[in-house]
Amino acid sequence: MTNNVDPAAEAKASNPLAEELTAAIPEGLRGLSGTALYTGRAAWTGSRPVYVLGDNPGGEPGPDTVAGNLAELLFDRPADYSEYRDGQWMVGRHLHPRGQAPMQRRVLHLFDVLGLDPGAVPVSNIVYVRSPQASHLDPDEANRWAEECWPLHAKMIERLGVKVVVCFGARPAGFVRSKVGAHTLADTFRETYANRSWASCTYTGPGPSVVQLTHPGRADWTNPNADPTGLVVRALGNCSS
Repeated sequence: MTNNVDPAAEAKASNPLAEELTAAIPEGLRGLSGTALYTGRAAWTGSRPVYVLGDNPGGEPGPDTVAGNLAELLFDRPADYSEYRDGQWMVGRHLHPRGQAPMQRRVLHLFDVLGLDPGAVPVSNIVYVRSPQASHLDPDEANRWAEECWPLHAKMIERLGVKVVVCFGARPAGFVRSKVGAHTLADTFRETYANRSWASCTYTGPGPSVVQLTHPGRADWTNPNADPTGLVVRALGNCSS
């Protein structure tokens, strides 16, 4: 008898988590250029104290789609894949080695400080649609998309037992704080670098703490004078005490 089973289809059928994550992507965003998740299947199971959210994927919109990128991540890449460690990023006209683009190195520094495997940290964005800068998105449309994307984050934050949500920049932090009720300013770090005094802050409430960090695309966290990662360490410590 000839075996006509498609191995790829069989793998998908035996992966209910991947199917659940795929089904959670809003229908209207699936065909747009962008990315939903930055880490593979392993990061979305078990207990995960830290959840990371940026604003939206960067870069010029292209032929890639949210649905296509998600399928590749969940079904074709290793379960412990991390876009920050394993991805190869083009910045300007320079293609960096895997994990070596400036923003990748800064985020990996955060994970190293926390003692976390990059492939074990759930990472996403409040909006899945790609643009060169978050400011290039229409504000009303971006807000609507963030609302549509939030149910997946809310479910995973609860399921994974997340203690601290780390946000890259003020806009995603403000959005997440409004959703989890984190309104009390609990801790602050102010960098002393390049004549700047950019602040990162921790907010607490009835749910997970929200740590608003300077954006790693602009602030060099690997420089001690601009390194806000201690905020996340202290937030996790306070959750454990």
